Amino acid sequence: MKLGSLQRRLVSLAVTLAALVTMVGCLAVLLWGLGRMFAFFQPVLLPIAVAGVMAFLLNPIVGLVIERLHWSRHWAVLAVLGGFLLVATLGVLWLVPVVWEEGGRLLNLLPEYVSKARGYAEEVLRNYQERYAGNPVVVAIEQNVREKLPELGGVALGWLQRSLSGVFGAVGFFVSFLLVPVYLFYFLSGAVVIRQRWHEFLPLRASAFKSEIVSVLLEIHQYLVAYFRGQVLVSFLNGLLTWIGLQIIGLEFALFIGVLLAVVGLIPILGIVISAVPALLIAFAQGGGGWQLPLLVVVVFSLVQVIDSLFITPKIVGDTVGLHPMTVMVSIIFWGLLLHGLIGALLAVPLTATTKVLLKRYVWNKPPEEVAESPHSENPSPERT
Repeated sequence: MKLGSLQRRLVSLAVTLAALVTMVGCLAVLLWGLGRMFAFFQPVLLPIAVAGVMAFLLNPIVGLVIERLHWSRHWAVLAVLGGFLLVATLGVLWLVPVVWEEGGRLLNLLPEYVSKARGYAEEVLRNYQERYAGNPVVVAIEQNVREKLPELGGVALGWLQRSLSGVFGAVGFFVSFLLVPVYLFYFLSGAVVIRQRWHEFLPLRASAFKSEIVSVLLEIHQYLVAYFRGQVLVSFLNGLLTWIGLQIIGLEFALFIGVLLAVVGLIPILGIVISAVPALLIAFAQGGGGWQLPLLVVVVFSLVQVIDSLFITPKIVGDTVGLHPMTVMVSIIFWGLLLHGLIGALLAVPLTATTKVLLKRYVWNKPPEEVAESPHSENPSPERT
């Protein structure tokens, strides 16, 4: 039976839709499987990722030592790594006792702070109830807040537990970080070999396809290096400025909040929220429920973000990643849920930037040779060998 033109189009459309649904289904299963694998091996993978980021930061210093002092790479790596560990140890010896003391006091006072903040919130709700008694919108909002607010702590705790669970559990998670200097040494020692010969370890024979894969990976590598080098410095400066600002307005535990932001600030947007919530909680409790101190805290965080947006990030990171803030927010939520925890949020921007590179290279912008060889081109090029 011979099909008509309309029937052939319908069959072609049905086959295309079936193929598309199959591809989307396979991709979803693949992402789900990768997410479960990352969640299980997260305590092992996260220290390796931290060592890789540090290697990106310290490798230029190793190259500078080799160039200026004419040392071998082995001794240059030992000198830079030793200096870094010495400075880090001195900083930890000075910073950790202070932060530990503030963190301990904050944990002891946290129930009191939460109780004060809850009492203040209930007072605000009572005022609104008296003013808008019987208003269905106010009643619905109040009921929703009362139901959802206790769940937020459980959600945050569950997210943290997923980040610390996996192949070794919480203890293994922290113990594995002791291997970061070892990973870092081997990354720095083999940086030249890795950079020059990494493509030889790809399980592909020499071909145009392998050359294309190498080119894509090199482009992604440039994004990742620029992003991590810039983001670490940006996070440190934001934490420093926040500590100074909170210290000026007289907020308790200002150093703890600044250090917290310097650490979690590696996660764009989410890091600000994680550090701003305890700062506001402390401000409400310290200020006796008044608006003055919490408002000053909001001003400090807002001012730091303005300085970051106008001066720090453009000068240090620039437009290397080129992602819209809304895209960054969605990517953090997506990868955080997919990879079950901290490593997903930490790698959200690099993974999204990688996806952008692939889409830009193969979907949005056709390579020049493909455009030239398109059957719709006026001057098609000769067939490639």
